[in-house]
Amino acid sequence: MRFALTDEQQMLRESVRGALARELPLARVRECPERRDGGAALRALAAAQGWTGIGIDEDAGGQGGGVVEQVVLAEELGYAAAPTSSIIAGALAARVLAVGGERAAALLEELSEGTVVVVVAIDGAGAGGAATVTGGRAHGSVANVLAAPEADVAIVLDGAGAAHAVDVRASGCAVRARELVDPGRSIGVLDLDGAPAEALGAVGAGDLAALGAVLVSAEAVGAAARLLEMTVEYVTQRQQFGVVIGSFQAIKHAAADMLVEIETARSAVYYAAWALGSGDAAAAAAVSMAKAYAVPAAASVADKALALHGAVGFTWEHDLHLFLKRTHTARALFGSAAAHRELVAATLDLTGTADRSPVGVS
Repeated sequence: MRFALTDEQQMLRESVRGALARELPLARVRECPERRDGGAALRALAAAQGWTGIGIDEDAGGQGGGVVEQVVLAEELGYAAAPTSSIIAGALAARVLAVGGERAAALLEELSEGTVVVVVAIDGAGAGGAATVTGGRAHGSVANVLAAPEADVAIVLDGAGAAHAVDVRASGCAVRARELVDPGRSIGVLDLDGAPAEALGAVGAGDLAALGAVLVSAEAVGAAARLLEMTVEYVTQRQQFGVVIGSFQAIKHAAADMLVEIETARSAVYYAAWALGSGDAAAAAAVSMAKAYAVPAAASVADKALALHGAVGFTWEHDLHLFLKRTHTARALFGSAAAHRELVAATLDLTGTADRSPVGVS
């Protein structure tokens, strides 16, 4: 079987990359933390380009496509060091809203149009905390909610498999933004103390963490790819002893290792995206293998890029740190590499007690 992006998916990649390069170049991205407008700028661009509707059925007001298209978008966001987490958070929210009732459908259309930022109140780092809904009121606290500081609406999932919409600006709801080493990674704590909660209907939210893991992994791969490009450009210009350092064998080997890590990680992520989107039986294992390998690989590429840049790579003025921070903050989101390796191990026979006969042999 040959797996490659379709013409439409390749066009999506090129369109997203071109729009981000024009509207949010790195010089502009670097200004976002001080100007505090990076999220708004990218959300406006995403809405204008229709990115907020990717993965949402056209009948529901979206652009169509599925998990693979969302991964294409996430990888390009990582490649551009996008200054917001709201696009990925919206993809998770869309998965919840797609199977809800009339109110969910209306909210999904607003999400697709980019007029509201919707997040799901799940702990992206597994630190604990939960919310409950009783009598139309939400209570509890959820840590590490992706894009919570940017949210207009938070979707609270109760233990019975139902979803409820909470206006983040309403009385009884508060968001505490977390200060992260990556200023473009938006995460917050959602505190609920009797906030009004509107029922959205039953949802199928069991694979939300899986989708989050795939999208965060894709974002890390995109950042790593940008780091490799920056590194190759640097080592083919920087001279030492009268020659460019890129001609040294050790530099060539390090760059080759970076390329291998990126391509292997990308393959794992896209296979996981395909498996998750198609409902393949091996989707859970594929997602865990992708998260366990791709994000550490991207972080490894970032570390190599830093080493190959030398002292200049450690400076705030160089753009390298934007991508290095993005790869490293992805490590703890939606399951660590160790946690996902444990999930993969649970699917394997590591005791040697299972039937080891070849398939088809009785």
